[in-house]
Amino acid sequence: MRELYFCRHGITDDLENGIRNRPDALLSPTGHEEARRAAGILMARLVVPQLVVCSALPRAIQTAENIAEVIGYDPDKIVQSELLNERDCGIAKGMKNADIKQVYPGGFDTVPGAESTEAMQQRAADAAEWLEEFQEETVLAVGHGVSGRAMARHYMDLPYTDEFDPEIRQKVNLKNGQIMRLSPAPVELFPVDE
Repeated sequence: MRELYFCRHGITDDLENGIRNRPDALLSPTGHEEARRAAGILMARLVVPQLVVCSALPRAIQTAENIAEVIGYDPDKIVQSELLNERDCGIAKGMKNADIKQVYPGGFDTVPGAESTEAMQQRAADAAEWLEEFQEETVLAVGHGVSGRAMARHYMDLPYTDEFDPEIRQKVNLKNGQIMRLSPAPVELFPVDE
């Protein structure tokens, strides 16, 4: 692999309503539009993925399928991997973000059963290693917000603790349907309104 791009999935009805990380969440109509717009941005930048991979969660699969349709990639060839899944939020799955902050003011690392930030960062490193094994020159990975930030930190050689630094976090904070180039360096977020 020579080039790696990462796209955060389109928005879901859950996210539009402030609900966190239900594994079965599907894209909203706006989310489908965001995915198609992301495909248009890839095409405008002359990025032609020879391989599309995605998280095993439905919202990422739907996003990858929308992108594949627009760019002319066979959706049956999309490779799914749990390495690209969103952070497991433990017992906070399905809770509203505001409620999570109130009940667990120490953040997700304090939520019972949640994947720690350090473990998420290690999974991102494992995902990067897995992606490097592919022979295709240009790869598009479709995933999630937290996993996307972890991938960016991996490629920027930043520690997992930077997830807690608002200034650094903002540099790699993906909007729904936004694409970032992870490799070759430097990591670059593509504007969503190109």
